[in-house]
Amino acid sequence: MAVAEEAPPAATVTGRPFPPGAFQTLRPGTVVRSADLGPQVFADARHGFALASVYYGTYPAATADGGRTWQIDGPLLPIPAATAPLAVRYPGVAGPRTYFASGGQGDITVVDATSDAGRHWWQARLPGGVVYVGAFAGELTAIIASPTGDVPGARVTFWVYRSRTGRRWTYAATVNSSS
Repeated sequence: MAVAEEAPPAATVTGRPFPPGAFQTLRPGTVVRSADLGPQVFADARHGFALASVYYGTYPAATADGGRTWQIDGPLLPIPAATAPLAVRYPGVAGPRTYFASGGQGDITVVDATSDAGRHWWQARLPGGVVYVGAFAGELTAIIASPTGDVPGARVTFWVYRSRTGRRWTYAATVNSSS
């Protein structure tokens, strides 16, 4: 039985900007209750990020005072079903102004990110199932998996994409690559 060779993924993936105000119920700067927040992650003692569930929608929320107050910090995530059916569930930070949220379904990983404290948000769809999205040395890193062959007996290939801003993601040929 021959093993199918896995073709390398796209060398780069460019995120799409969220349209300003699209489907927006809450404006950036709106204060949200702590009870509306999911897990909170912090870049330092003052700057944190969380996903807020408000009015049946998920919004990015940020704090600059160590978590005493939280404010909406961007657009509704994701844009409703017809254009972006994948929901983000896992918040993360790569620095005091760089936040992201990730999720996935099947063979697509989606990462919503901002590198300017919420002024501009980008959504990237990476090819493969999400294994991990995090930050190393201030750089966003996504490890995704792609099955090779049919089940049962399929192998899994792991791919790594990196981005400084969340806008443009570059495939790293190996997990240990410094590119």
